[in-house]
Amino acid sequence: MSTDTYIPAGSSPQHYEAVLRISETLSACRDPEELANTLAEGLSEFLNFDHLYLVALKEHSKEIESLAWGKGPLPMPSLPVEELPTGETFESQNLLYIPDWNIEQRFSQLKEWATNIGITQGSAICVPLTTPHRRLGTFGITCDRVTSYTGEDIGFLRLIARVVAFAIDDCLNLRRAQRAQAELQRQNHRLQLLLNLSRRITSNLELRDVLRATAANIREVMQCDAVVISLPDQESDKVRVYALDFPHGKGLVKEFDE
Repeated sequence: MSTDTYIPAGSSPQHYEAVLRISETLSACRDPEELANTLAEGLSEFLNFDHLYLVALKEHSKEIESLAWGKGPLPMPSLPVEELPTGETFESQNLLYIPDWNIEQRFSQLKEWATNIGITQGSAICVPLTTPHRRLGTFGITCDRVTSYTGEDIGFLRLIARVVAFAIDDCLNLRRAQRAQAELQRQNHRLQLLLNLSRRITSNLELRDVLRATAANIREVMQCDAVVISLPDQESDKVRVYALDFPHGKGLVKEFDE
């Protein structure tokens, strides 16, 4: 068993053409799931496999940021990354080729998990995804039966991995930018609501009206179904509901009527 394979200097023109074609297709993908599906479709013409996955790890961490299946999705085992081919491939930055799981001596926990879900044999290839800026993760293909991959097949996957690395990096950067923009919009919205509340409070000296305005703003800011503001009543030693903002309520809770 070897973690790397010698790649002949020559590769078929069809493979180089496929790399260019797949590269152009992947450049249009906007998220890891779309990218994985597109990659699986492109590789199926040249390689035999039952499952394809893309794994991206968080920067400076071994925590998985994104997992996308392009073909034959499987449940994710509850194992540390170090116990998976992804972990070894990520650390060594070498392609990992497992010709036959039956004779593989490593990844004992993963083999036990695979046996429990009915996968008792097969082959696998795991390829590092790396750009000049950082290590991103891995992508891999697996077969549910023993399958021989040639040096040319593995060399083809190496070329594809270079393309996939830049594509997944673009997808993740776009996703982060979208999340950051959405968070900024939420913060701006909350700030505007707080400013509106401040104006209402300063322009109204009636306590009940101030509390109602406060409840309405809190419900909008927190995006919840209902807000109740209760105050202790000194005479009865009870807590009274002085403001209720519950648009879809059934009338079971009501404001205290002075």
